[in-house]
Amino acid sequence: MSTSTFQNDVQYGDNLRLQHGPDFSPSKALLPPHQCATITDEEMSAWITNAQKMVSGCSALEPNAAQRLQTLIVSLKRDEATVAFGGHFKSGKSTLINALLGRPILPTSGLPETGAMCIMSSGPHDSAHLCDATGRRALECTTEAIRHEISLTSLSGQRRTQTHDVERLELVLSQTPIGPRARWIDSPGINDTEEMTECAHRAAAEADMLLWVLNTRQFLSIAEVDFISERIAKYGPQSVALIVNAFLMSEDSAEWDEFLSEQMPIHGEKLRDRASDIGFSPDAPPMPTVVAGRVLGLQLEDWDERFGGKAIVGLMNSLSSPEQATVQRARWSRVITELLSLEAPFAEHLKVDVDLLKEVRSQAKAKQKAVIEAAASSRTAFKTAVEKSLDDFQQDWELRAYNCGETLANSIVPPSIWRDDTYTKYLNSTLESLNAEAREALGKALVSLAQKYAQTLPDAACLSLLGQVLFSPPVIVIVPDTPAPVNVDNFVDSLGFRGQEASALAKVKANAEATQQNVRHVTQYAATFHRSNREQAIATILKHCVGVNDRLPRLVPLESFSGGEVIPCPASIDVSAADEPGTSGAYAFERSGVFSCRASKLRPHGACLVRLHFAETRATVAGERRFHVSVEGKRVLSDYDIFARTGGNKIIVTEFVTRADSGGNVSLSFEAGSAGQPQVCAVQVIPQEQVTSQLSQLKVRVQRRHELWRDLLLLKEEAGKLVQRF
Repeated sequence: MSTSTFQNDVQYGDNLRLQHGPDFSPSKALLPPHQCATITDEEMSAWITNAQKMVSGCSALEPNAAQRLQTLIVSLKRDEATVAFGGHFKSGKSTLINALLGRPILPTSGLPETGAMCIMSSGPHDSAHLCDATGRRALECTTEAIRHEISLTSLSGQRRTQTHDVERLELVLSQTPIGPRARWIDSPGINDTEEMTECAHRAAAEADMLLWVLNTRQFLSIAEVDFISERIAKYGPQSVALIVNAFLMSEDSAEWDEFLSEQMPIHGEKLRDRASDIGFSPDAPPMPTVVAGRVLGLQLEDWDERFGGKAIVGLMNSLSSPEQATVQRARWSRVITELLSLEAPFAEHLKVDVDLLKEVRSQAKAKQKAVIEAAASSRTAFKTAVEKSLDDFQQDWELRAYNCGETLANSIVPPSIWRDDTYTKYLNSTLESLNAEAREALGKALVSLAQKYAQTLPDAACLSLLGQVLFSPPVIVIVPDTPAPVNVDNFVDSLGFRGQEASALAKVKANAEATQQNVRHVTQYAATFHRSNREQAIATILKHCVGVNDRLPRLVPLESFSGGEVIPCPASIDVSAADEPGTSGAYAFERSGVFSCRASKLRPHGACLVRLHFAETRATVAGERRFHVSVEGKRVLSDYDIFARTGGNKIIVTEFVTRADSGGNVSLSFEAGSAGQPQVCAVQVIPQEQVTSQLSQLKVRVQRRHELWRDLLLLKEEAGKLVQRF
């Protein structure tokens, strides 16, 4: 081993010598080749990618799990192996670390010394930096300077509390055995003060591996069992290694051998007895590394089997870089332990939501009958009111038309009779205007009725169709074909009634009366024309003014379907057994055959709730119709049998959570299965932010929790496969 020159020389006896430390570089690792980690960068990256996706998925429902998963990801990606030395206060941690470093850089004494975590790494030059509430500042890299900042006791033996304000001390040491991709942490001893125990917990949390130094003078205290068991519960048994630090009175090998033969078996038996309490498997009790830390610090030559030198070198070599199997096992042990610990809260939260879903579903079904009856009552009352409004419209229109016709007829006075199309143009123009006024009054009445009976307001399309049904039909006023008179004499001459004025005037009067009769006749035709269109007008209104409770939100329109055929649904369709269905008025048609549809104008990559409304209206036995459904290319229903689930003419609603594509679309396909043809009564695709129903929100949440549960199990399974590589 190479000799290092440090700022602190150590004097032993009468001689001034340089302290020698062991070489912990990865090339000196004592592990056999078959124990090296075989996890490739690609496998690591794939697992981390899946874990990162789960972090995103957990952020809303399981924020604590998301945070813990993110911490795992960070720990797996760290490019240096971190080792924390922990133990009861005065267990000899700092002394052992000084021996491993080959220099007494950390202060030691007969009293508890370390009052803050000290993080050590290798570098080209010695340096020290202290981090506290004021920031980060440089220190002289000497034992005295370090003691002044982090020691719990002063030179006079008084307790110092200023160390509580120190977050950490960072040491970079040159010519050190610490690997270039490793960090060592010296932590305060536990069970001294509450602040020091908390600091020890923080130090352990930063480490891949916790090296717990057991003091043979107070071996495995209750406080130590609690600390180690808590660590193992969080990070797994592979993240802890035990070091038994023998406090020998001399450097005599005989005393070391006596300790190994007489005291260590007693300590080993205690370890085996307490293995389960600590968190180790009884079938695999811990195998501690036994050293005499103080004596090792006095060794001048290469460390051999004596005083545990070779064993501690082998342990530290196995922790010299992230690629070492021991470090990888520790990291993945933490991963698996953490994932296992997440299962319980995931399961509990899922159970709570499932129980709540059952309760809300039961309440919804109890209310469904009242909702259906109320909707049916509103529809009936609305229809009755619509019929009366149409009758009122007809009466109003007929009165307007008759008055118009009578006014025109009374204006025809002989001998001034227009024999062109003047009467026709006037009558049609006036009737059209009066008809528009009557329709406008009808539209206002329908709006008022829709509001009164909680129906959908008539839109422009509805009013336009009503205009086509209730328009004023064109009419023609026929006038007898006689010459237009310039004066009475000419008129008499033209009729060949010279000298017969009375007969000529009688003819004119007859023509005028005939024209008046024609006007009244065509007016009656126009006024009564709509009586035969009454039912068509009612149907038009009811079709467009479907009740609010009947209309399904975000319904995929008929024009968005391709393939299959549209068939009217039976009026007897039963909706009472379905979760959150529309009332029977919502299911006017069904689509049958092999077909597809697409919902558009959604948020790109946005989460959506897909609701499929089925009712078996044709099959009479189970198995007569079985088909498949895919959402965004993923099969969600296979050989789906509506009748087997509901019987005939009953709505059942199935729901799925998906994401829109980059264009804001969600595509569905209905494919032939083992029997019959696909069928659906309605398809809804609702953006998740628009899902307002408590029942639907719960369904979405439960399904999302199921997906997170599945993802968690897959992550754990994949992590287990990777661990088996060691």
